[in-house]
Amino acid sequence: MVSFHKRGLVLLASIILLVFASIAVLSVTTFIVQRFSEGRAQQRSLQSVYLAQAGINQAIYSYRTTGANAYFTPGQTTLPGDPGSSFILGGTASAGFDADFLMVDANSGSWSATTYDTIAVRSQTTGSGTTNASDGTFTVNKPASVSNNDYLVCIIGKKAANVGASVAPPLGWTVGDQLGTTLENDVYGGTFYKKITNAAGEPATYAFDSNGTSETFGYWTGSLSGIDQTTPEDVSFSTGTGQWVNSQNDRTPNLPSVTTVTPQAFALGAWSLNSDTATNQPGSPWANRADDAGGLLNVMSQTVAAAGTATGTASLSAVAVGQETQTGTFVFRPAVVPRRLDYGRIKSVIDPGTRTLTITQMAVTWTTASRTLQQIWINGVQRWSGSASSGQTVDISDVPGINPAGVTTNYLVFDADMQTGSLTLTATYYLSDNSTRTVTLWPNSNNFRFTVKASGKKTGSNLYRTIQAEYNASTSKVVDYREIDTQMQ
Repeated sequence: MVSFHKRGLVLLASIILLVFASIAVLSVTTFIVQRFSEGRAQQRSLQSVYLAQAGINQAIYSYRTTGANAYFTPGQTTLPGDPGSSFILGGTASAGFDADFLMVDANSGSWSATTYDTIAVRSQTTGSGTTNASDGTFTVNKPASVSNNDYLVCIIGKKAANVGASVAPPLGWTVGDQLGTTLENDVYGGTFYKKITNAAGEPATYAFDSNGTSETFGYWTGSLSGIDQTTPEDVSFSTGTGQWVNSQNDRTPNLPSVTTVTPQAFALGAWSLNSDTATNQPGSPWANRADDAGGLLNVMSQTVAAAGTATGTASLSAVAVGQETQTGTFVFRPAVVPRRLDYGRIKSVIDPGTRTLTITQMAVTWTTASRTLQQIWINGVQRWSGSASSGQTVDISDVPGINPAGVTTNYLVFDADMQTGSLTLTATYYLSDNSTRTVTLWPNSNNFRFTVKASGKKTGSNLYRTIQAEYNASTSKVVDYREIDTQMQ
């Protein structure tokens, strides 16, 4: 039993749902009829049927095969069980009735593989000290905040009394690159990183092992989010142009320049000196991370937006006379994250010559927790940007004139990875006629459910009614419906 709203009129208690589907295949017209409580309806001698979805299948068939002229067929439909009676479906300006639906082809929906995360320093710390006089070991502190899938990065600068000076990291750490030089003043620079898989189990300090004893050192350690989980180095640290190099007696030593491979790559530039506490760091686009830590180490960073861009040769100035410096530039690769959902053509099928539909608002609902919607693009134009929570209705720049040809280049952008666990994502479109259409954009398996609206009246009646229904084109069934307007006498 399906019950409709009362608007000053006693509506029918039992309904016959008629779906008139006309698809011309080999000159054969197929009619699909659904009946709800038909037996009870006939017993009560019901004289009208007011759920009219005539032409739904025909429109969808035309859309799929020709991509054009996908209009509802106007005219009248004979009512089963009610001889001599029919239901008029509008389609002419004089009739004043309409039938339309908004359909979104989400079959081609996909999460963009070219969207990259933003690498950020979640937390950081600096320190200094002297390596153990007996075995050369020393410790560095963990940053205050560390999360799973972060990378811990540690950059070390120290004096290097031994030829071929080197440092062995703790278990689980990777040596990115290191260089010890004993020409003139002895100096060492080293870069190490570790992928975090169990943040709760990380120790408060990490023990490194230097082959030089009683050597002063300084360090910077940061916990970085958004780094690629399998290829953290955008350009090889040990063989690329950014590897540690020695600069002799240079008061303005440059960082080696590295040309990035991936958009949104994150560069860390470092200078390791023998001893100097009064250097001047370069400014923008480089940001300060460590300034003369222990009188030995300077670290700066920048995000390089475009792939194929050089980081540049930034200079540390006011270095003391006679100093030797190790300089290095280490570029991390951002993770590819599916946070942009591209979907197919949006089409509005409506009786010709009556009116057009304009999309004025949208509400997107999703199941992935702790995410926000940032952008809405329709027909290649950004219609909205900001920060919206799941289900929040936002005003978009109007999208007028949606028609059977449809609009393409439609996508949504979120603030982070959306493909975590099972995701369901729907979009509700608010239209200029005060109606709404809700479609499932993800997963693709539900892409054949469309919201449909039709108006009509029984022959000889002065009343017309408007019905909105959800239609599953893959099963040719109306799965939900309601009356949204009833004309009064």
